[in-house]
Amino acid sequence: MGISNCKKSLILFQLILQLTIIHSAITPQSSTEFIKSSCSSTTYPRLCFSSLSVHANAIQTSPRLLATAALSVSLSSVKSTTTQILKLSHSHGLSSRDVSALNDCLEELSDSVDSLAASISE
Repeated sequence: MGISNCKKSLILFQLILQLTIIHSAITPQSSTEFIKSSCSSTTYPRLCFSSLSVHANAIQTSPRLLATAALSVSLSSVKSTTTQILKLSHSHGLSSRDVSALNDCLEELSDSVDSLAASISE
């Protein structure tokens, strides 16, 4: 006795569904392992991993997506630091030397924002 086309289709559908479930269960692990392995050669591997592992689903195992995510995380961090330094530079009681140093820092941070944004768009 042969299996009807309907049953064949149902079996094929179930097989595809199971493979999809298995693949989705495996992918995050391999993604996080890829990120961990990539971060292991950095100066601060734990910081690298903790910053990028939250983006594991987007990164998957793509070096290009990893680089883009790293640049995006860095850009966000630089923007946040810029905001904090800007607030600090408006504090009362700072000497002119302190204000000058903070303004120099803001200029460097601005250059970093520009460079990171340009790198992301490449």
